[in-house]
Amino acid sequence: MTEPFTLDNAAKAWPAVVSKRQTSRFRLSAVFHTPLVYEHLDRAVQLVRQRYPWFMVRLGKGFFWYHLREDPKGFALVPDIRHPCTLAPEESPIGQVLVTVHGFHRILSIEASHMITDGAGLREIFQTLVSCYCALKVGSDLRKLEWGKVRSPLDTPKPDEWVDEFLNHDLEGIPGPEVPSKALHLPVRPLPPNQYRVVHGIIPLDTLKERARTRGVKVGEYLGAAVLFAFQSCILEVPKAARRRLVRRPLRLLIPVDLRKLYGSNTLRNFLLGLGVDIDVRLGVYSFEEILRRVHHTQQTELDEKYLRRQLSRNVRGEQRLAIRLVPLFLKDLFLGIVFRDLGEVRHTASFSNLGQINLAPGTEHLVDHMALVPPPGSLSRINVTALSFGNTLCLTVGKTTRYRRFDYHLFRFLADQILGVRMWTN
Repeated sequence: MTEPFTLDNAAKAWPAVVSKRQTSRFRLSAVFHTPLVYEHLDRAVQLVRQRYPWFMVRLGKGFFWYHLREDPKGFALVPDIRHPCTLAPEESPIGQVLVTVHGFHRILSIEASHMITDGAGLREIFQTLVSCYCALKVGSDLRKLEWGKVRSPLDTPKPDEWVDEFLNHDLEGIPGPEVPSKALHLPVRPLPPNQYRVVHGIIPLDTLKERARTRGVKVGEYLGAAVLFAFQSCILEVPKAARRRLVRRPLRLLIPVDLRKLYGSNTLRNFLLGLGVDIDVRLGVYSFEEILRRVHHTQQTELDEKYLRRQLSRNVRGEQRLAIRLVPLFLKDLFLGIVFRDLGEVRHTASFSNLGQINLAPGTEHLVDHMALVPPPGSLSRINVTALSFGNTLCLTVGKTTRYRRFDYHLFRFLADQILGVRMWTN
């Protein structure tokens, strides 16, 4: 990579709103059974950087658009910090390195900004990195190792891994989707900038699958319903007068959808959309089964290629207009900032992302205990939840820019009551 690249369509609004509090960064972590060997980790990072050279970048500023410019400090092994997904006090949100690797004791982590990739894109890189480290640690020959579903660090970089898929679709004449109403947000105090609290719950995956199967739903739907149920429990604890004002807006959960399988894409850049599932608490208290049915049927209805094309149309339409393309960057920042705030967190209470299963090269899995996905810090949506599976464990993670603890209590108490054997840890 020698020439700068523009940000992909999903990333273009981020520079207008990124800040010390809303950093756009998220993290994947692998927790090993034994302490990390930094000699092997450093070697693995060097190999993976060569395999994915597009991620050795920093954000640059042009006259019309922001761009990604090559930076030798990008995608490098750097010291970890106490609060994941935050920036160092001296680091500028705009000038941040967009991908970093961290090692601390038994934990290997990779962090990335949504200005360069999404969770599914980073998962591919993370699988290569962890598999490469494990292979080096056990003394395997990387050239003879069977990589299975994992992309080998010895492969040549492929151009289709860097395609902006949002621009590869004919959306002329496709109407945009209806804009949802504003959503309620819990009246909780924010943490100071550069602080982020994370709570992990480790759940046996086979037990969770059985609970979901008996109700005829998927694991992600079951967990999404549990998240909404926990938020409802928090709302019911608010004093009646304040609750009456609060529930004028719906409780809405944003669920990101990976579009790669739907469109047969191999890209590692952002390629996702969000679906909203809401409940109106003014209608009464919902049981878990009622919420579960709503989550299940909403996803079944809206995970439709035609419906998703309407969302793609809204996202891409503005970028393709010549008049907007010719507007100077400082005016784009002003406009995109307004649009992002109007269509972003104000429209959902929280987000829940289930990234699915992490795969490693065969013969390396035994070195890892479990893995976790930490969501990006929210500004208005101060509590967000993610799920990540590895082997027979699922790690459910709550990321918070608030000290409020009742949501964690309700979520993990509910799951524990389902006899799921939750094991918890935090930063």
